[in-house]
Amino acid sequence: MNYDASLEDLCFPELIPPRFQAGKTYDRAMIGAEAARLSYFRFEEDAQSRQIIESALRIVGFEHVEYFAGSKEKGHAMAAVHVSGNEGLIAFRGTRPTKFKDIEIDLELLLAPWPEGGNVHEGFARQFEELREPLREWHERIGRRPLLLAGHSLGAGLATLCATVLKPSTLVTLGSSRVGDEQFVALLAGTEVHRFVNCCDVITRLPRILTYTHVGKARYIDRNGVELVDPTQDAIDRDCNRARWGYIVRYAWRPGNVLLRDAADHAPINYVSAILRERQN
Repeated sequence: MNYDASLEDLCFPELIPPRFQAGKTYDRAMIGAEAARLSYFRFEEDAQSRQIIESALRIVGFEHVEYFAGSKEKGHAMAAVHVSGNEGLIAFRGTRPTKFKDIEIDLELLLAPWPEGGNVHEGFARQFEELREPLREWHERIGRRPLLLAGHSLGAGLATLCATVLKPSTLVTLGSSRVGDEQFVALLAGTEVHRFVNCCDVITRLPRILTYTHVGKARYIDRNGVELVDPTQDAIDRDCNRARWGYIVRYAWRPGNVLLRDAADHAPINYVSAILRERQN
């Protein structure tokens, strides 16, 4: 796997062109992963970004695209929705490390009651509430087709909340923190969940306070970009330690790179590269 340690690509995932290629086959986890990254393209700002997103998703069968955005004052939550002949796709934009408002939302860690049940991350809930009714209305308008929801980082949290409202067939998250408590997690018992965890990604280990619980089993991607089947915690710990030492030797000292693998592993492109490579081999 071509590992990307660049600080620029961690902060600006949209700088890397789309990865879908005509003539290749992609499963729903692969489509969700790349759609989550594509949501970082600045569709709210320019037509070129919208064209890039739409051209990429057309390759995998999603022809019609709409965009939703919350208020800038509350963090400007973003979602791009796509429709194929028999399925809808919603991809939520994640945290931009260069935007203070996104960081502020991530740090609103108190648990708040969730209308569908349980308690959830207060910042994520406040963001999603601006999109709740527009997305619900959109789902009704397209005839309540089966849904694929996807997101990275903050976007993964929004996608997870959305899953309890719109009841998708599949939820794909990259670099997701814990979103709610056990009662909330139970709401997703019937949903197919692909929760990808890339090696040392520090965000996937947070928050460790209150009664936060992860949704479903992790699909762990090891230091070489290989997805391991239900590894033990000891195996994960050993792999992460080797990854951190290897990163110091190969990447940390290079100008323009992220200093720590725990942060570099959060880059969307490292998730997408591993998922596409593994599932097309």
